[in-house]
Amino acid sequence: MSYMDDFCFHINNYFMVIDSSFNCVSNLHDSSFDSDKKVFVFDDENYNSMRVVSMDYICQKGYKVIKGAITKHLPNTVDAFLIDNSGFWYFIEFKNCAISKKNDNIEKKGINNLLMLIDILKHSGNKYNNFNVDPTLFIREKCIFIVVVPQNADPYTAGKVKDCDKISEKYTPEFLEKFKEFYFKDAYVYTVEYFLQRFVKKFVF
Repeated sequence: MSYMDDFCFHINNYFMVIDSSFNCVSNLHDSSFDSDKKVFVFDDENYNSMRVVSMDYICQKGYKVIKGAITKHLPNTVDAFLIDNSGFWYFIEFKNCAISKKNDNIEKKGINNLLMLIDILKHSGNKYNNFNVDPTLFIREKCIFIVVVPQNADPYTAGKVKDCDKISEKYTPEFLEKFKEFYFKDAYVYTVEYFLQRFVKKFVF
């Protein structure tokens, strides 16, 4: 069983126990839907069906049950979550606009999703055996945050991504630097094209 399958199995079974039965799995194409502009940010027929965990499903259908008696407020979620064959966790956020306009939104989502997963795994008894007993250390060693933006929606960022790729580096805008320093193992931005070439096509479950 892959790390991803193990995670989904644990999460789905746990929520079933607390009477919130649902499948947390979606796909890359559907997770990239921009509800404002009614378009899919990621749309490649060869990889549209790539499995991802829907953090929105987990929050709205599962976490809501855990926190329902405590709060009416739920965290905004990133669009997709994946775990590769080395056990690295990837939080994917699609933005169909200039990311400079969404700095605060992106930052809050990154932190909120980490706290939500820690909370869920704590409530489930930390039975998920690939989650370190020290969540902070695990996050800093294994968790990566990626923002994906269409080239035509943010030409400035697209240029930075291209320039960094030429020297085999990833582009991390200033507002994501704190993620690398304090929270995640890494945080960077891809355009959709580079996301496909550098991440999706090379990803192994």
